Amino acid sequence: MFVGVLMMLLKGGGRQSLLAVRSMAGAMERGVVRLATYLDAKHRVPVFLARELQPVRYTMGSMNESQPTNDDPTIKPSSVAGFDSPKTSNDIGIEAEAAETVPREVFRGTDEELLHGIRQRAEELGIAGVPNDAWQPLARYCRLVWGWNDRMNLTRHTTPELFVKRDLLDSVELAKCLKPNEEVLDIGTGGGVPGVLVAILRPDLEVTLCDNVGKKAKAVQEIVDALGLRIPVHSLSVTKVLEDFRYDTLFARAVGPLSRLCGWLKDDWHKFGRLLAIKGPRWPEERGEARHKGLLKGLDLRRLVSYPMPDTQSESTILQLSRMKGAQPVDET
Repeated sequence: MFVGVLMMLLKGGGRQSLLAVRSMAGAMERGVVRLATYLDAKHRVPVFLARELQPVRYTMGSMNESQPTNDDPTIKPSSVAGFDSPKTSNDIGIEAEAAETVPREVFRGTDEELLHGIRQRAEELGIAGVPNDAWQPLARYCRLVWGWNDRMNLTRHTTPELFVKRDLLDSVELAKCLKPNEEVLDIGTGGGVPGVLVAILRPDLEVTLCDNVGKKAKAVQEIVDALGLRIPVHSLSVTKVLEDFRYDTLFARAVGPLSRLCGWLKDDWHKFGRLLAIKGPRWPEERGEARHKGLLKGLDLRRLVSYPMPDTQSESTILQLSRMKGAQPVDET
């Protein structure tokens, strides 16, 4: 039927016929994209087939010239998981956007298999310092946060392998940097990493979490309650929390570059002892940017520990930032 209509339109000739054909092609394209997106998101079509369904975009030039364009704001190459679309100067953030839509591998094994998988992978990576009574709560945490992931994006680490080499490793290394019985605040906790894990690993600490995204704070509060942990969760920014509370240590992971963290805290360094920031291999560049903006004035920055990032050639680093003795709050410049 479509072929017949297409032939009739082409016989009419002229610009109107061409526009009509393109309009029809666009409608079909949008239908294919939405179908592929739906099926792929439901794990009912393999990624290689989704790639085969990738639409062809046409410019207003010859019908024989196919060029990728961004002329339809409702259709983005990254909106279909698995598409390898040509990159243009307008594709800023395309990788991050695609990462949110690619179906995650989610662990579907039993609780025993989950517990065994976590312990085995931790042993393989040589992760030491996990108390024996912490393994069960850690596995329970995984179940809870992965369950919430069906409703909102809390984590991309949805297998024992990813959980151990990303979340658990960072949390164990951070826990080693904390003194006994400290009062600590996890900034922008997201799905509860590292704050909830640190609370499980170090029950002597008084841990508080904050996240200014209300729905995430609510989800983490329910996770904390289900784990039986006595952890306050504030649906507030760190600056708001510091208006009423004081802490020995603040810590943060994956909430932004050093310049952003220091910008948030520029008037509040006297309200807590130190900030521990878990950073990747680009931390020297972040330090340079923060210094250039004058945000490290009056601060002491030290590298506490570095450790390998599994399956990469890079390292993670825990930085300590604290106010120099006698220094005034850092002014914005």
